[in-house]
Amino acid sequence: MFYREDWIIKQIETMIAALIDAVFKNKCSDEKYVQEQSTIDELLEKRKICEAENFIFETAEKQGTVKDGEFFLAVLRFYQRLNNMSEEELNAVGFSHDEIKQGLLDFFTKYCRDEKVNEITENAYLDEIIAENTEN
Repeated sequence: MFYREDWIIKQIETMIAALIDAVFKNKCSDEKYVQEQSTIDELLEKRKICEAENFIFETAEKQGTVKDGEFFLAVLRFYQRLNNMSEEELNAVGFSHDEIKQGLLDFFTKYCRDEKVNEITENAYLDEIIAENTEN
């Protein structure tokens, strides 16, 4: 159990680092998403994780395919903060590290059209399939 939890946490950390690198080759300094980041931070402080994740997806849905690096950064910060929480903290609010990974993959698969990001998300899904098959 602990090995799997550590493995998922490490996978999420690696994926976030790779996505930051892929998205921010040409980092922009747009302050456009300050309000969205504030809303996400406020929901996180209140431990309303599901509501914060829903807010992220609803914001992206309004925009269609997201092209703004600042919003991607807000999303990555959100998942990074969640990943730093213990499994007990996450369970207390009805969340898990598996859901963090899935949310991260779902968001970037659906809303980011970048070849490098697509490669990262595809490899992450492949890693999950391999891990499931080796457990059985």
